[in-house]
Amino acid sequence: MTTQAFRKETFASYYKDLLLYLWNNGTPRTIIKSQIYQLVGASAYGNHNKLSLAPWALVENCDRNKARCLNQRGIEFIQGHLQIPLTIVRDETEIWRADTGTRLIHFQDVE
Repeated sequence: MTTQAFRKETFASYYKDLLLYLWNNGTPRTIIKSQIYQLVGASAYGNHNKLSLAPWALVENCDRNKARCLNQRGIEFIQGHLQIPLTIVRDETEIWRADTGTRLIHFQDVE
């Protein structure tokens, strides 16, 4: 085992903004990566790929590599049928997993 520090990510409120944009009031849409900054904001643009990390896995590449969309898990999360860990970590094996002791959240829990 290496002494390399674990990488940790916490689900942030700007992720909710991006998910709401993609959800589009129940008519899911795609967004071209270059439009994320303009339509959702700089934080979402710089971090949108994190929404694809397991165990979140809410967004994926669609149509072409430059577009992002909700996947089935993302839709279930927005609809309140799925909980995700608030914080995830990448361990020494480079696998993303729920952080020890983190709570599970619903979409409505994100402020």
